[in-house]
Amino acid sequence: MTQKVPPHNLEAELSIIGGIMVEPEVFDVVSEVLSAEDFYKVAHQKIYQTILELHAKSQPVDIITISNHLAHKKELDSIGGASTLAEILNQVPAAINIRGYADIVKEKSLLRKLIHANSEIIGQAYDESYESLDSFVDEVEAKIFKI
Repeated sequence: MTQKVPPHNLEAELSIIGGIMVEPEVFDVVSEVLSAEDFYKVAHQKIYQTILELHAKSQPVDIITISNHLAHKKELDSIGGASTLAEILNQVPAAINIRGYADIVKEKSLLRKLIHANSEIIGQAYDESYESLDSFVDEVEAKIFKI
C-alpha cells in the first residue's frame, strides 16, 4: 500500500511568506487566518513563527530581520539558510492575492487535521479501545467539532 501525501499547497505557503517579506503590511490579513501550525512544511512553519515573533515585538519584517532572528534562535540552518529566504523572495508573485493564498493554506491544514483525527478514530474503532460506544461517539463528535 502506498503512503498518501497529506493535502498541502507549497506554492501558496511560499507566496504568503514572500508576500509578507515584500509587503509587511499584508501580515494583518494573513494573521487573521493562519497560525504557524497551518503550514505543511516545517521550514515554512519556522519562518512564519519568526514573522509572528518579529511582529509581536513591533520589529520590521523583511529578509534581513527574519534571517537574523532565525540565526539568533539557531534555526536558520534548519530552514535551508539565508539562501532559502532569498529564493522565497525571488519566487513571490504580487501580494495582492495573499488572502486567497491564506485561505488555501488554511483549507489544506483543516483537511490534514481531519485526516489525523479520523485516523485516530478508525484505530480506536478497530481496537475497540473505548469504555462505551456512547462515550466513544461523543468523543468522536467532540474531535470533529473541535476542528
